[in-house]
Amino acid sequence: MDGQLLVAPVLREDSEKHFRLPEGTWFPFESSKDQCTVTGPREVSGKADLDEIPVFAPAGSIIPLAPLVQYTGALPGGPLEVRVYPGKDASFELFEDDGESVDYQSGKVRSIKFSWNEAKHELSWTATGARQSTSFSHLTALYFHECDSVRSNKFEISSAGAIQFDQSN
Repeated sequence: MDGQLLVAPVLREDSEKHFRLPEGTWFPFESSKDQCTVTGPREVSGKADLDEIPVFAPAGSIIPLAPLVQYTGALPGGPLEVRVYPGKDASFELFEDDGESVDYQSGKVRSIKFSWNEAKHELSWTATGARQSTSFSHLTALYFHECDSVRSNKFEISSAGAIQFDQSN
């Protein structure tokens, strides 16, 4: 993810969290109605839940999430969730290989380039390279906005596509 997420583990035995968010707009990675965007620079402190690890995504991030797999033989070849944290234009390139060989070293990969256009509120993608049996077949986009998120319909990952979100969200 190339450093796009800020992770602030809680290391104190008394479950107190204390960290600094850099300048910019930050979205809680797991957004909820009681957690809205935060503008930095800002010091954040307080009591953390026992299972809480504060994670924030900066405005202008695209974060792809795949289902959990325990070994490469269980690679899904199915759904991909793409999270969009708006605020400025963004891009992310995802590379897929067969999960078994070193063919990726000779360029045998599938590449999916995701782009977020802030002015249009549009997530677009372009896929190149041969589809593998383990390649993602479709995606659902999750668009975060202030204190809420909007999930798109399911879209097939073909050679190109786009999803536009309502700008009033």
